[in-house]
Amino acid sequence: MLIDDLVTKESDEPYRVLTSRSEYRLTLRADNADERLTPYGIKVGLITPHEQKIYQAKYKSIYELLQTFEETILTPDARIREIFARAEITAPKNKFSLAELLKRPDVNLELIRELAPSLEFVIPEAEEVATRLRYQGYLAKEREQVQKLINIENRLIPADLNYDAITNLAREAREKFWKFQPRTLGQASRISGINPADLTALLLYIEQRRPQKTNKE
Repeated sequence: MLIDDLVTKESDEPYRVLTSRSEYRLTLRADNADERLTPYGIKVGLITPHEQKIYQAKYKSIYELLQTFEETILTPDARIREIFARAEITAPKNKFSLAELLKRPDVNLELIRELAPSLEFVIPEAEEVATRLRYQGYLAKEREQVQKLINIENRLIPADLNYDAITNLAREAREKFWKFQPRTLGQASRISGINPADLTALLLYIEQRRPQKTNKE
């Protein structure tokens, strides 16, 4: 994000890297940086064969563990209910998978070990799986948002648009839209300091201004 901003946007004031300015801040996490960037390192020859094997082994284990958690189904019998009671956590009423259980914020990996003692896993990999499961729904929504932004790259912004009327638009974004008068949402997205939330607010306002089609149309 830092490199992209410096080479594609104006920088006439002290530059600050803020999490909110990352287009995909749920996807661009520190814990999956090696998964996202290692393939590029391999492509340009920065990763040794030994490092590549370590990378491949790590994510092979993670994907296999994710599948194991999804396929391990437990029934809330007396033993399971007792474990939940000791942990002071409400037990599921019906059969559940470990993957479904890990989506709950009150469930940790120690509880998973106790519920399924025959499963073998290392904590770092299991934490990565738990993170993926807990973010699963949010990541799906983020991917949908990303696709929508790609689709609206050339969407025109009305010349008479009153940015002051967009109540949920950040003040900095409003000032920059007035200053640069972008003609499309793609141009608006490349203004320094504009984040995805600003673009979403702008798009929603433009959509609300569109004449509604009648049933006959």
